Order: sequence, then structure tokens, then C-alpha cells
Amino acid sequence: MRSLGFLSGLRFALRRGAASAAVFWVLLFGLAKAEDCLHSGAVPVARPSSGQVLSEERAVSLALAADARLRAQRERVDAAAGGVQAQTRLVNPVLDIGTSAGGNGVGSRDEDIIVSQTFDTSGQRKLRRLAALRMLDSAHSDYSMAVNDLVREVRLAYVEAQAAVGQRDLGRESAERANRVKELVSRQVARGAAAQTALTRAEIELLRVRQATRRSELAAGLATVELASLLGQRHGGSFALEPLDACAAPPRPGELDALQAEAKRRRPDLSSLAESVRAQEQEVRAIGARRRPDLMVAARRAKLFDSEADVGVRAGFIVPLFDYGSIAGEERQARGVAAERRASLEALERKVDAQVALSYEKDLSARQALQSYEGSVLARSSELLEKTRQGYESGLYSLLELIDAEGAMNQTRLGYISAQAELRNAAIELAWALGRYAPAEADRASKEKKP
Repeated sequence: MRSLGFLSGLRFALRRGAASAAVFWVLLFGLAKAEDCLHSGAVPVARPSSGQVLSEERAVSLALAADARLRAQRERVDAAAGGVQAQTRLVNPVLDIGTSAGGNGVGSRDEDIIVSQTFDTSGQRKLRRLAALRMLDSAHSDYSMAVNDLVREVRLAYVEAQAAVGQRDLGRESAERANRVKELVSRQVARGAAAQTALTRAEIELLRVRQATRRSELAAGLATVELASLLGQRHGGSFALEPLDACAAPPRPGELDALQAEAKRRRPDLSSLAESVRAQEQEVRAIGARRRPDLMVAARRAKLFDSEADVGVRAGFIVPLFDYGSIAGEERQARGVAAERRASLEALERKVDAQVALSYEKDLSARQALQSYEGSVLARSSELLEKTRQGYESGLYSLLELIDAEGAMNQTRLGYISAQAELRNAAIELAWALGRYAPAEADRASKEKKP
């Protein structure tokens, strides 16, 4: 995505700026799990209006309807279908009208007319039709991979927008809490229970929190615009996102070997390149078939307007006599392209294995990090903050100690948010690496009837 790296860096800066801020209460936003793939034909027309809750699944549907890249891929599929049609029909007949001189038979001394039709007895067109069918399969697979890529992009943007919006709301709540702390210290200074420097410190903290809040509002706006642009809204959008706690955590992945085997079965880019290899192999055979003869049938009439003109029918074979190297050269070129595509397919298979393995390890690591937060870190940080707050109210702890405790709790909660987001992102990346976001119709072209 175009601005996700920038947004991630900005979010990191915001967290650092709020490290010693007043206590933040975590507002989590999440994604509605939608593992079923969506087909571009079934898309809603309406777009999210201001204040409307936008689910992840609906965001994906809107993006599939609006994305120009998918329209381009559909045009490519249509073009490939036209290539199949071109190789399925007979070669067009040829009409030849001219004059000749000499001889006493058909076509002599006057104008003549010849209608000829060639029939594919060499098998060139049949082989090229098989190649065109393979390229149609490849085009369908490329479309499916484009859907797989787009769904991944939208889901990651949805997570990014949730994190940014959560950061913004955290900043707003923190500003309110910092203001209440400042008022509390002000009352203590008025009673003589605290020094004036404590009030100055509270005011500085309030200013820092408000600055962090403004930065978080900017980050939320950028993330929302990024998501809206994927949904086809040029001027951004205003919509709410579903909370993370409304859905269960992503299920645990299976064994790595099984996942890698699944990816090789389902990844549309592997299927596309494999079909391209098969198409090129058929093209090699079609070029070689040019050495074989084709049948030609011709009807000839000696004169155009003479009712008694001689008429004849001729059938014969068009036989290539010599190959001065053009056919051999084309065969060599086509074999080289086929070998190149086979090597590319092998390299892509290794790359897919690596992508699945990396996503798998990220998923396991994110689950362990999340479990550590849910196991004890959150509870211990909350307990520390509560004891420090009670100690401050009773005069045992200073304002700085309270702010430090609140900052530690804030960092813990921010870490918990990051762990949840990282787990969701890892699950998205793994599903993409497995090709699970591709349409269910991805193998439709391969089931087409072939001769």
C-alpha cells in the first residue's frame, strides 16, 4: 500500500510521544473475519455513508466493485476468449478475380474467378486452439490472483485504519484524563498540599498529550483516506469500523508442509504460469506442424458473365517444399520461451514456499506475544497503576511516579493492541500466501471442455 509504511512510522512516533502521558484507556477496533472469497460479480452498489459502520467484508466487496485493475484483468480474459474463438473457426475462404492469357481451358484468355477454402489437415490450428485455451486459463488465473492481491490489500488497510482510529480515540481520552489530573493538582496547590512545580508539571503533561492527540488525528485521517481510496472514494470517507472484540481470533494454522502443499494447489499465479508453460509447449508443436500439408479445395469459373463459361472444381494439398531455416528458427525461439517459463515456474514455487513459511512463523510468533499479554502482563500493569494511584492520593507517591505508572500501563496496552493487530495481519498474509482470497471460480477455466 502506498502510505502504510508512513502511517506505521507515524504511529510509532505517536506512541513514543505519549509514553509519559496520563493514563490511556484502550479502545480496540477490529476486523470481521471473512475467509470466504468474494466474486467480483456480486457486489453492492451503495457506498458507506457518513457514520455508517463498515465491516471488513463489505469493504472488500466495495473494493472489488471499484478497482480498475480487476476491470483490466476481465478485459484480458475477454481478449483471451477471442483468441480461442479465432482458432476454433475455419480459415476464411478466399475469392480471387483476375485475368489470364493463353491456353484453351478453364481460366484462359479472359477474366476468371476462383473461390478457395483451406482445411487444417496439418493440425496447426488445432494445436494453436489448445494453446489459446491454455492462455484463457492463464488469464482467468491472473484475474483470480488480482482478486487475491486486492483482498489482502484492503484487509491490511482496514487493520491500519483501525489502529489509527484507536490511537486517535486513545489520545482524546488521555487528554481528558490529563486535564482531570491537572485540576486535581491545582486543588492540591490551592490547599497547600502540593508545590507550584507540581501544577507546572501537570500543565506540561497536558500540552504534550494534546499535541500527541493532534498527531493521532492526522494519522487516523490519512489511514481512513487510504482505505476509502481502495473503496473507490476519491475524497475519503467517514465511517466507523467494527470493534476487534466482536469476532474471535484467527484460527491456528495447520502443519507447515500441508499449508505449502495447499498453496501449490490454490495459488492462482502458479496456475497462471503453469498454463502459460503448457500454452507455449503447444505453440512449439504448432510451429512444427507447418512442415505438414494442408488440404485446399477451389472452384474456378472461366468467365464472370458468360453463362456457357467453363466451371471446374479442384482439390489438392498445399505442401511446404523446403525450410530454409525460418521454421527451425521459430521452433528454437519458442522452445527457449517455454524453457524460460518452466524455470520461472520452478522459481515461483520456491518463492511461494518461502512466503508460506514466513507467514506461518509470523503467525506463531504473534500468537505467543498475544498470549503473554493476556496471561500476566496486562494484569500486573493494571495492578501496579492502581497501587500507585492509591499511594498518590494518600500522599505516599509523587505526581511523577503516578505519571510513570500511567505511562507504563499505557505502553502495555499499546503493546497489547499491536499484538492483536500483528496476529490479524499475520493471518491475512498467510491466507493470501495460500491463495484463499482468490474467487471460488478460480478453476473454472480449467474445467472448460477441451478437444
